[in-house]
Amino acid sequence: MYCVTVTNASGCTSFCSKTITLSGAINCSITGCSSNTICAGQTVSLCTIAGAGYSYEWTTGENTRCISVNSPGTYCVTVTNASGCSSVCSKTITLNGSINCTITGCDNNTICTGQTLSLCTIAGAGYTYEWTTGENTRCISINTPGTYCVTVTNASGCTSVCSKIIRLVNAPSCLISGNTPLSTGQTIQLCVPTGSASYLWSTGATTPCIAVSAIGTYAVTVTNANGCSSVCSVRVLSMSAYRDSVNTTSRGHLLISSGKLEAQSFPNPFVNKTTIEFRSHDSTAHLTVDVFNVQGIKVAKLFDGKVAAEEVQSVAFDAANLPEGFYIYRISSGESRLNGRIVLIKH
Repeated sequence: MYCVTVTNASGCTSFCSKTITLSGAINCSITGCSSNTICAGQTVSLCTIAGAGYSYEWTTGENTRCISVNSPGTYCVTVTNASGCSSVCSKTITLNGSINCTITGCDNNTICTGQTLSLCTIAGAGYTYEWTTGENTRCISINTPGTYCVTVTNASGCTSVCSKIIRLVNAPSCLISGNTPLSTGQTIQLCVPTGSASYLWSTGATTPCIAVSAIGTYAVTVTNANGCSSVCSVRVLSMSAYRDSVNTTSRGHLLISSGKLEAQSFPNPFVNKTTIEFRSHDSTAHLTVDVFNVQGIKVAKLFDGKVAAEEVQSVAFDAANLPEGFYIYRISSGESRLNGRIVLIKH
């Protein structure tokens, strides 16, 4: 209560009073974003006190109790109650360290059949990694095509997600053709299919075809435009050596395998007719067995059907009406391939 006594010049007095009460005080504060930091691209909510009849005026121009912010800065609000009393408070938000998530490795985004390569993301103190493969290391090894994603989190809890799509590129064809065996004084040409980016023979030649006049083993590495390579070789023998091998090894076995497939042929070399045995180590699979000449032309289909795992099948190849020389039998199961070389000798 406030009182006053008023006296005029004649000495007359008067007394009056007024009672003043305290209106409800406002304790202005801003909640939300307890760390006072925001990650790049993140949106957080800032709120001030609630009260009946309260009004709000943010420096952002908004008039709601809560606002959403996605950038650093100082955010102020004036809170006014029903009695017209006001209070001002503020909160300063800083930007946390941003993460520029990238995946390196496999620059051309392709993987060759049978190849293993490494994918890595950014390194940083306190960083954690979560790949869609389930791995939690900065780098992972892959050997199949697909989309690979990683979530990178820094020590402040900020995250970034990036991905890389890897597509499969098949290795180039590497079947050496040529009129072998080699007769005395003869020069023959060995060739692989054209269309690849590069060729490197064991002789040092870099062309799809080479001319040879000496017996021996010739190998070639074929590389396509995507960097995938295949290696194959051929052994060039004299005609007399082939005939001797037939006479001394009437049932020669040469077991070959590639991944899930296994095969052998006997006799090899052979006269007119040989047998090819094969099996798959996989569950029941659909297999085909075809025979090609050295020009890559299919001359026979020997088998086309399903085979149970580890079940040995055999087929006969009758070449009585075919010319003497090399032939390739190919066993296929899905994307798996197995090539074997057989030699037909005519007496």
